[in-house]
Amino acid sequence: MAPEEVLVDLLAGLAPLPPRRLPLATCAGLVVAAPVRAPFPLPRFTNAAMDGFALRHADGAGPRRIVGRALAGEPWPGRLGPGEAVAIATGAMLPEGADTVLPTEWAAVHGDTVEPDLGSVRLGANVRTEGEVAASGDVLVPAGHTLGPGQLAICAATGVETVEVHPRPAIAVLPTGTEVHAHGEAVGPAGIHDAVTIPLVALLEELGALARPQPPVADDRRAIMAALRGAAEQADLVFTVGGVSVGPRDLVKDLNSVGVMRSVRVAMRPGKPFAYGTMFLTPVIGLPGNPDAALAAFEVFGRPAVRALLGRDPRARRPVQAMLTEPLRLAPGRLHMVSIQVRREGNRLLARRAGAPGAGGLSSLAAANAWARIAAGSEEVVLPAGAEIEVDLFADPLP
Repeated sequence: MAPEEVLVDLLAGLAPLPPRRLPLATCAGLVVAAPVRAPFPLPRFTNAAMDGFALRHADGAGPRRIVGRALAGEPWPGRLGPGEAVAIATGAMLPEGADTVLPTEWAAVHGDTVEPDLGSVRLGANVRTEGEVAASGDVLVPAGHTLGPGQLAICAATGVETVEVHPRPAIAVLPTGTEVHAHGEAVGPAGIHDAVTIPLVALLEELGALARPQPPVADDRRAIMAALRGAAEQADLVFTVGGVSVGPRDLVKDLNSVGVMRSVRVAMRPGKPFAYGTMFLTPVIGLPGNPDAALAAFEVFGRPAVRALLGRDPRARRPVQAMLTEPLRLAPGRLHMVSIQVRREGNRLLARRAGAPGAGGLSSLAAANAWARIAAGSEEVVLPAGAEIEVDLFADPLP
């Protein structure tokens, strides 16, 4: 089955989590579900945009008597009269009667008198008027936008306390396999360490989800069902790891008594065995057990699913261009998720296949810092050295 077909079917069963009103301080990275409006104007009062002297522009170029000082949070209480000026600090409330701020560097001060150079100072210069950024009731952040640092700043500046957002989904990670042991546990001669939960949790948290890692469960139908029930009770989505291939102990794909699981063979490498559905009224995504296959399937299917729950565009990607430094040969008829090693040379990104196959792709994953998604048609693909490919970087900076 083509990866795109699987993704369309998977996303059809997912929707953004119902909106909740949450404290602004907890909403970084979340999608706004209803427009955020300013409860107060911004600025809340007319103030000085720089240090200087508040004065009346109409008084002209004559000297002014300095009658007081206004500081941020400590306004001058009087009303400015003809021929008067008030020393003022950036952010301080403009005194009543003043309409212009003369910068300190354009003023000659002699005792309690200031001689302004008004030749290039226009009326209203260096003054931020009340509500010039946003009036009370104005939309600060439209619905559907993500709350990044800038959006959080303007909301905080206008006194917004809570925001209606799509909340962070709680996502359980449930590894399966009699041979799989939790990180830190003793492992016998036939056991292996769980190598998928820790990186998967890191990816989920990077996306803004609340990860709920579960202990590994043995290849036993009743045990898996019980573990799934427990995971589903505390999660909006469950990722299982392992149990979706064709072996006699691959049980996850066949758990249909309390839900619907669809088992598919995806035309991609790694990540061919895959399952998805609903168990205990909770969406479940069944990843393959090998680390490279599990993480590749997460990139193709899991990441869009989590983004959908968050209310983001599920398919948003930001690939970058990189040039191959050696040929890349790929088999036909599938999507290839290739572990890539990218390095920067001047203003170019250079790429080569990472590591070597084997042991669940761990050698390749350990050497990689990007994925390349390369679709192959009915014929073998041979990309020569010098070819440009698109890669999804794991993180910056690059070596």
